[in-house]
Amino acid sequence: MRRYLYLIYIIAFGVLLFVPIVEHVCSFGNGGVKKYQFLRDNQRANYQGVKWTFPGIVDYLSNLENWYNDNFGLKNELVYLNTKFYKSINVSPDSRRVIWGANGFLFAGDDINDVLSKSIGRIRFNEEELNGYYSYLLEINRFCKLNNIKFYLLIPPNKHTVYKEYLPNYYRTEERTNYDQLIKLYEYQLT
Repeated sequence: MRRYLYLIYIIAFGVLLFVPIVEHVCSFGNGGVKKYQFLRDNQRANYQGVKWTFPGIVDYLSNLENWYNDNFGLKNELVYLNTKFYKSINVSPDSRRVIWGANGFLFAGDDINDVLSKSIGRIRFNEEELNGYYSYLLEINRFCKLNNIKFYLLIPPNKHTVYKEYLPNYYRTEERTNYDQLIKLYEYQLT
């Protein structure tokens, strides 16, 4: 019995290796996933035939791997299934770049200036940064008072703070953020 199970595993593994090659040669598996074609069309490597000279063969072999990585069998289907799987469990496949929120909301991840961590309070200003802001705001405030100008501090919100109820639960927090630190600094120090 164990021998048959072992043989089934070997055959299944061989089929899994062989199907993408057959699909690549025959191009039968485009069903319903063409909408993901745009994900790779911008930077797709082009297949060029072999020039039967020594430099042509060397060039062909060096570009063959790039071409195969862009064109391997069932790539569109696998990208589609991967995206569908992560969406079904409501987890972003690359949370450094984008976070899937409720009701179809997308939020920038920490790949862009740590915006997510700063918005939920995981990253806050240290004392040196706060002192730098304090000095800068104090200088502006003094200038405004000398010139009889009313000084207003405007901190524009980002999507993470305006629509925080749509962030996934594991990203919601009640910690102090950079915004809270600046408001406290402004209210207690500069007014």
